[in-house]
Amino acid sequence: MSFRGFARLRLAARDVPVRHAPNGSPFRTFARLRLAARDVAVRHAPSGRPLRGRAGGALVGLVLTAGLVAGSQLPWQAHPGGEASIRLSWRTVSEPVSECRAPTPEELAPLPPHMRMKEICERRHAPFRLVVRVDGRLARDALLSPRGASGDRPLYVFEELPVPPGLHRIEVGFQEQRAGAATARAPLSLDAALELAPRDVALVTLDASGEHLAVTTPAR
Repeated sequence: MSFRGFARLRLAARDVPVRHAPNGSPFRTFARLRLAARDVAVRHAPSGRPLRGRAGGALVGLVLTAGLVAGSQLPWQAHPGGEASIRLSWRTVSEPVSECRAPTPEELAPLPPHMRMKEICERRHAPFRLVVRVDGRLARDALLSPRGASGDRPLYVFEELPVPPGLHRIEVGFQEQRAGAATARAPLSLDAALELAPRDVALVTLDASGEHLAVTTPAR
């Protein structure tokens, strides 16, 4: 049964006591007004679709709209309070390296003679060590490895260091960690003085050549 049919059946049932109420009684007047109001809702309800569902959907829409309007009017700050920030962000790719070693007797024992190798070599990408000092104090010292199951994906550096506004000195060292120092890539380094206002962000990243670190600060 559709909502329209159910509502009309309910109205008919409620009309029974109204017909038997004495003329001019308050109950009869109130009941007829109530039936008239319900009949208006039934006439404007679409066939087969509950009115309550439409009203609930409209209410949810109004609440969501009000929430979006209120959220769009809230103030936004990149760094709440009066702090500034030094951000390190760049991407690099390390060359693959092979590390070889002699197998142990335990590794050779279960193998037949024709499968015993003189060396076991593993191919991987070298990690990098990141060292950051702010005003002479160590802020970061981390060993960063390339992503991926085989460690063959690009390595992403992203660090955010909050600092109070004012003049600061930042020192950054970024060096590839390989067993053979002669084949290691030249390290990246930076030593710079920064003057930051509240909520300023100084960005440390690779320059256009991709071979040196550079820092940029907001224009005054």
